[in-house]
Amino acid sequence: MVVGICKFCGQEKELIKSHIIPKSFYRLKERGRFAAITPSDRRVDIVHHQNGFKEYLMCSNCDGSLGNLDAYAERILFQEICNYPFQTVDNIKTYLLKNGEFDYNKLRKFFISLAWRASISSEFNTFSLGKYEDVALKILKGELSDNADLFVPIVMRKQTQTPIDNISTCFRDRVLGKYSCLIKFPDYEIKVITNTKDNNSPEIMRIYKSCLTPEEFLVMETDCATDYDVRLLEAIIRSHRPNNHIIS
Repeated sequence: MVVGICKFCGQEKELIKSHIIPKSFYRLKERGRFAAITPSDRRVDIVHHQNGFKEYLMCSNCDGSLGNLDAYAERILFQEICNYPFQTVDNIKTYLLKNGEFDYNKLRKFFISLAWRASISSEFNTFSLGKYEDVALKILKGELSDNADLFVPIVMRKQTQTPIDNISTCFRDRVLGKYSCLIKFPDYEIKVITNTKDNNSPEIMRIYKSCLTPEEFLVMETDCATDYDVRLLEAIIRSHRPNNHIIS
């Protein structure tokens, strides 16, 4: 038994091992063995992860509360989206769910919770929300009004069949000069932009912000390797060379 301060409720309780990336998102039943990036030591870990990355972070009640968001997002991302009609724009498939076809508040809080869990994790210490970590927590707990300029998700469905499609990890990245949390797991890449104000291209950022609103949820799909795929594959190759880290 591990007793400590729950990161969510702030009370001293018995802690359980909480998943940073939800266990079901690893698609273990479908994929079996997969590779993972262990950010704490920045090396590729090609093992049989039966449960994915997890740490003693929360009590069972708080973990279960976030688990409800995970279950809802899993249904949308892995069941609804893949069976939803799509349009093709400039060779990119787009799935557009309209108001009444998804729960905006649940999805919104799910994406915020992903970035928050990555930020408080010692395993994913390549990313931090900094001063926004407490803001994210208060939004999740309903103690602070939501702010559409913060924690903006960009959701990319991947159908590439590349050597890194089974990799699950999280890193810090940038979008239009703003920090973001990039979370990768089988079939998806998700970037959560911490704060969209004062960015390098307000018009493009406005488009990104329109991808998840109370009226619409847009998911893009690609069958091409993204820039992140290329960088991650190069990192994997470098990791097999002596005295090299995954991130230069």
